[in-house]
Amino acid sequence: MAIIMMIAMPVGDETFVPRRIDLEPLLARRSVMLFGPRQTGKSTYVRRQLSGAIDLSFSLLDQGLLTAVLADPTRVRREIEARGLRGAEMLNYSNVARDAQVPRQTVVQWCEVLRDTLIAFELPAWTRTVRRKAVETARFYFFDTGVVRALRRMGRVVEGSADFGPFFEHYVFLELRAWIDYRRPRTPLAWWRSRSGYEVDFILDDRVAIEAKAARRVQPKHLRSLRALGEERLVERSIVVCREERPRVEQGVEIWPLEFFLAALWDEGL
Repeated sequence: MAIIMMIAMPVGDETFVPRRIDLEPLLARRSVMLFGPRQTGKSTYVRRQLSGAIDLSFSLLDQGLLTAVLADPTRVRREIEARGLRGAEMLNYSNVARDAQVPRQTVVQWCEVLRDTLIAFELPAWTRTVRRKAVETARFYFFDTGVVRALRRMGRVVEGSADFGPFFEHYVFLELRAWIDYRRPRTPLAWWRSRSGYEVDFILDDRVAIEAKAARRVQPKHLRSLRALGEERLVERSIVVCREERPRVEQGVEIWPLEFFLAALWDEGL
């Protein structure tokens, strides 16, 4: 499992120097820690150049995470241990096999059993984009968020926790999956991620891009991936499902409260 941790030392203003360091060969063998002054491009380097090589990252520039780790240093270890049990993740058979110390084919066969028994679903990658090359790795979702909680021995998922956002996304996936099964069988559902790091949670019927955000107020930064995909002119609509109180439109993206999205989905379809 490739894990990266970033730590920064506060210094004065520094001129940004593009990094030439290539960590991908090292990340294929072990985890690494990036340590250095602020404003030298560590976060951008990880986000834009290493997104396809990293399974899990911790940024101690996040004051909330730093405080939590200082209060409980075992948190990082627990997150790493739970990585293989988390839903809504890209499915890398080789990484799971290495972590579990079993042959890769064994992992493939067990995942096939999970899919055949409807315990889990595989969400394929959407690869129609031309300007931005897409990754081809599928995502993996369990049939219920309770399965993830049981496997990870989790308690109740509360607002503000690191798991709240992924579970919100997982819930939206399950609603889309149920709608397809009940109302529109064989409707394609996929996800999109560019090699440069843009990511959209769901592409429904090859024409509607959907991003799930647990935020109570959607910010412009939450729209970047949808806008990047929109530049390809391949989808008809872009929707953010969130926890705002009222639907609105910003920069051509429809921002819908969860309840509004569910009503529109089940009453009329998208």
